[in-house]
Amino acid sequence: MTLWEEIIQAPDRIADRYEALWNRERRNPIDEFYLIRTEFNIDKEPAKLLYLLARCVKNAVRFNPSGQFNQSPDKRRTGTLPKTMRSELNAAHLLLRGRSRAVTGDFMTLFEEARTGDFFYLDPPYQGTSEGRDQRYFESVSRERIVAGLSLLNAREIPFVLSYDGSCGNLNYGEPLPPELADRVLLDVGRSSQATLNGRDHVTIESLYISRCLKYAGTSAPQPLAHFSPQLGMFA
Repeated sequence: MTLWEEIIQAPDRIADRYEALWNRERRNPIDEFYLIRTEFNIDKEPAKLLYLLARCVKNAVRFNPSGQFNQSPDKRRTGTLPKTMRSELNAAHLLLRGRSRAVTGDFMTLFEEARTGDFFYLDPPYQGTSEGRDQRYFESVSRERIVAGLSLLNAREIPFVLSYDGSCGNLNYGEPLPPELADRVLLDVGRSSQATLNGRDHVTIESLYISRCLKYAGTSAPQPLAHFSPQLGMFA
């Protein structure tokens, strides 16, 4: 949340620090990444977290059971260019300044405090990636709490959009949520990069749950299957 506070309040300061870290890495990319990662796990500097997010494998956040960032560097690219990052930080600042605040706490408390006009975009760890042997997150959120939270929002008519479960090939990441909670849209997000690296051609499908108190532009309900283009940031 400290990173979001900086983006909302002082984006140029974060942009300057990110640029310094990006330039520092040019001397010895892999070694510097691991050194910056070690430094972040000690000092928790928000600019270092931003650098790690932009530079790590598949931009996928990974923390070990001790809460330390442990994802590796992506050796195929150099991360977001400082000029591009500065532009994106300033765009986020203009969008969020005076309209939002960064808070840390239990999501149920936020649901209970929500007021008319509020909107929630929810992106908890998928059920299938936070249980069993292949745990990719430091802490999970139980399916029961998700259902209870959405029921509370529905009862108060607070709109939400939730990304929660999905599949890749024959592997399912969690069970669908009860249909009475929200409309479920299946998003074709393209070929799995991990499967491609392993020599397989699997398509990833992700579920997007949309509360029924939201108004759908141009249609009475969302389409059951849509294609999402990561490059364009658009649905087709």
